[in-house]
Amino acid sequence: MRILFCFDGSESALAALPVARQLAATAEAKVHIVRVTKHDLTTGGVAWSGSSAVDIAKHQRAEEEDARYRAELQMLAGSFPATPVIAILNGDRVASELVRYARANEIDLMVVGCRQRGAFHPGLGGELTRQLAESHVAPLVLGPMVWAAHLDLASVPRGCAVFSRDGFYLGDVASHDATRLLIRREGGSEIAVLARDASELSVASGLHLAFDRVDLEGHVLTPAQP
Repeated sequence: MRILFCFDGSESALAALPVARQLAATAEAKVHIVRVTKHDLTTGGVAWSGSSAVDIAKHQRAEEEDARYRAELQMLAGSFPATPVIAILNGDRVASELVRYARANEIDLMVVGCRQRGAFHPGLGGELTRQLAESHVAPLVLGPMVWAAHLDLASVPRGCAVFSRDGFYLGDVASHDATRLLIRREGGSEIAVLARDASELSVASGLHLAFDRVDLEGHVLTPAQP
């Protein structure tokens, strides 16, 4: 199983890191940690004779930024059970770059940080989350984990899933048009994945591969066909 952890340096992305680690450990997955930047280093190793001082300084700043990002990703990589692949993609269309990378590397699952509304409730995820979910390139799991008792299921975007720290209280699932998708026993407590519209390709495809058993109203999910 291949998991793509989308990282942009934000607090929400850092908060999603435990989600990516949990999935990676459970599924014994190969993890890709990817960041999209807006600068483009196109002159690596090429002499800059004749270039303006402004262009040279701009390139040097881009190189420094690239090195800083790579060091940051390497530090994150050290927290996973197996060494992840790290990649920095150049471009200003973040969703498009991530979708292209996911397709090229046959990614099975994407983990994305989402904004929080208040202390516990996941926010709507924003435009990036919507574009990734609508691409159907891979199932999309949002972070950070929240306590199920404080989880606002109605805020989970269409076609996405979210981790809960405790699976004992799942809330009024039916009233929020949500489905208890997966449950896994972990150290005496339960970790639940809650999802809206579980029939959606972006939720149903592959999620069960990361867990011990599947519980979807008595039905077993199977990976979506390509």
